[in-house]
Amino acid sequence: MPCESCGSDLIVLIDAKCNDLCCVQYGGLEHDGYLPRGFQIGDMDYISLKICYSCGKLQGIIPMTDEEIREIIS
Repeated sequence: MPCESCGSDLIVLIDAKCNDLCCVQYGGLEHDGYLPRGFQIGDMDYISLKICYSCGKLQGIIPMTDEEIREIIS
């Protein structure tokens, strides 16, 4: 599947398991443990990223506001 931004085929899929050892930091907030739901990069122990190495954009990520991110982390 081509990049959503530039159309390149240089897409790398990275799947990882973090075993509840995920740390998320944002604007003075910190969350340790399972990956919080809502970040569009996985769920609980599993992280899945698609990255275009032509333009550097993550694939399938919908922009969020500061308020939405803070709600996910807290």
